[in-house]
Amino acid sequence: MEYNRAAMPIPNNGDTNLGGNLFETAKITSDKSILQQIPITKNHPSPPQNLTSEDSDLPLPTNDSTTSLLVKQKGVPNYQQPYIYTITDKNEIGISTTNPQKRVRGDNYIYNPVGVHSLLVTAATNSKQITVKPLLSNNTNDSSKSFAFGSKIEMATDNGNEFLDCPIVQGAGLVSIVMKPSNCKLEINSTIGIRQFQPFSQTNTSNDGLYVIELHDNSTWLMKVLSQRGINNIGFENSIVGVNAQNGCLIQFFPMSIAQELGNQINDSFISSLCFGSFANSFNLFSENGSDSMSFEYDIVNYLNSSNNNAEAMIFLLPHHMNIISQGMNNCKTGVMLWSSVYGVMTGFVTRSIKFDFGNNNEDISKYDIFKSSSLLTENMNLFVDNISIIKKILLKDLEGANIAAETDLNSMYFAGKVFNKYAWLLLISNRILNDDDLSKQIFNDLTNALNRFISNKQQLPLVYDQNWKGLISSGSSGEDFGNSYYNDHHFHYGYFVLTFAILADYDFNWFLNNRSYSDLLLRDYCNIDLNDFSFINYRNFNWFSGHSWANGIWPSLDGKDQESSSEDYNSVYAMYLYGSITNNSEMQKIAKFQLNTMKYSNNCYFLYQRNNTNIFRELLPNKVAGIFFQNKIDYATYFGKNTEYIHLIHFIPGTFISKYIRPKKFIQEEWEEKLQGLNLNDNGWNGLLKLNQSMIDPNTVNFFKDANLNKSNLDNGQSQAFSLILSLIWSQNI
Repeated sequence: MEYNRAAMPIPNNGDTNLGGNLFETAKITSDKSILQQIPITKNHPSPPQNLTSEDSDLPLPTNDSTTSLLVKQKGVPNYQQPYIYTITDKNEIGISTTNPQKRVRGDNYIYNPVGVHSLLVTAATNSKQITVKPLLSNNTNDSSKSFAFGSKIEMATDNGNEFLDCPIVQGAGLVSIVMKPSNCKLEINSTIGIRQFQPFSQTNTSNDGLYVIELHDNSTWLMKVLSQRGINNIGFENSIVGVNAQNGCLIQFFPMSIAQELGNQINDSFISSLCFGSFANSFNLFSENGSDSMSFEYDIVNYLNSSNNNAEAMIFLLPHHMNIISQGMNNCKTGVMLWSSVYGVMTGFVTRSIKFDFGNNNEDISKYDIFKSSSLLTENMNLFVDNISIIKKILLKDLEGANIAAETDLNSMYFAGKVFNKYAWLLLISNRILNDDDLSKQIFNDLTNALNRFISNKQQLPLVYDQNWKGLISSGSSGEDFGNSYYNDHHFHYGYFVLTFAILADYDFNWFLNNRSYSDLLLRDYCNIDLNDFSFINYRNFNWFSGHSWANGIWPSLDGKDQESSSEDYNSVYAMYLYGSITNNSEMQKIAKFQLNTMKYSNNCYFLYQRNNTNIFRELLPNKVAGIFFQNKIDYATYFGKNTEYIHLIHFIPGTFISKYIRPKKFIQEEWEEKLQGLNLNDNGWNGLLKLNQSMIDPNTVNFFKDANLNKSNLDNGQSQAFSLILSLIWSQNI
């Protein structure tokens, strides 16, 4: 597949100091319908697989690791960090983790071999059935239950009886297999081959049911077996470990040799900290309304004591988590470490709740709310007044020959959205800075007239509502509009529209009231925050554990989900932040704030590389940016070419107020000196983005955008000279 990459506004959802869980009460709109002009289809060419009938009519994750278990193609890895799960073509459960000694490294890429399963878990029968139960988000139809992030692989034997469950949760410290009482035997094999299986005896403490599995590549796994009724018939024959399931039991695995390579000493304290016997089923989100903190609340099960409501388990966190985690979590921190696939080393905590504080770690994000009196716009108004004549002259130049209806008559939500957004920013300048009523009315009329084609769903590739996965997709083929119909890039595409509608609402709220059902629908698709909206999965694109979004949808990829534009990711969240502001939806805005606070750190851990970055692989640091960031690979490239400007500026586009919040001055300076300053992009659309990025560190760059004779060929098709001038003027005062 080719891939570059009408309800009334709901009021402020109550006093934010009243308590309660922000994530359980947040809403986008009270109208949960699908617009009449959008057809509903059940004919997606790639419907979900492996579902039970009770789950088949629920919203499903399309941009989450769980998606790999739901696509038709077998053998697609599920990257959960720190473990990798795969359903093989023989209906086995493949289990592995990153082995740094086998990692393939280059100056411009790094990846882990795929298809190598350290452990293969299956039933000792020729016939078994695999089903997947996604727990992600709101797929429960029970409004009394909180949403949950996680999934479960279920295996049944040839007689249809359920044989085992394998809960899959991001951050879970152990691989857990819950065997149901059965006459069938569980078999544990390996594509590497099991060399030896023996009881664990390295400590002085009795560790009944604890074993070591040694593979032919010299790697070792701990295996713990627990049963409420006693364990019987655990054996090793023909390189296969067998466990009789007659009484039912819990089997857990941990990659001991990987932990040892990271400096862990295998002693009594280490074994105790792994919390064998406890495991996570899922986690949900909690934030008390009015607070500047949130937490991952894990559903922990103690296998031998299910009534223990305070059970804790080993949970591994990614590097960016360590920048925002509450200081109170230090008491839960262990010395246990494991590698993630591409994020660096993960740190183990024994807990059931991971709390994050944003109040002290981030600058006040409210100044980026351009609709508020204390925003960057208002505090720089004197600066604009001093340059008012040139701003107006440049804006009029941007409008010369403009035909928004023609420019947006495209077969792409992405490219049309960029154009709409470009003119929306011009409307904001005309309305809020120039105070030119006639000019603002002209831009508004041209914008809304062109938007009517999309609101009425009469664009070249109309949208349809897909009942298979539950989402709003293009009617085009998988190769059109960057694979929108396969759920690729929805946050990129629809985020531009949501931001456009927010600016239009700022200018004419009555128009917005009559048309907001369309923008509500787009937002519901890519970032549904409402637990009671069962037409869309919650948080389709944004992954709360990873700290950023995934762009790849239901297209199967052996390297997992990916994203090549971290900036269009946070632009989509910024769109929700401003949308929450203009609709007086404080809960929406608070959730977007948490996302942006998180992305400030995740982006600078995984996508943007300062010299002092200790999380990312040292070979890639000189590249300064990731390029395409996969769950299993980092590739200094783009889907549309390997030009330096492509790779770097796709992580900057579109360039808005929020860019300064995410991108540190130190990074921009390093990137400029090491990668960008030698580029000659005159009369190239990437040149305007290059100069706008440069303006965050060089005040003289503002003169580029003050040039009334600047050739428009120097601007990206979603970029205006006037808005770039406004941004560069603001940034020139804060260098």
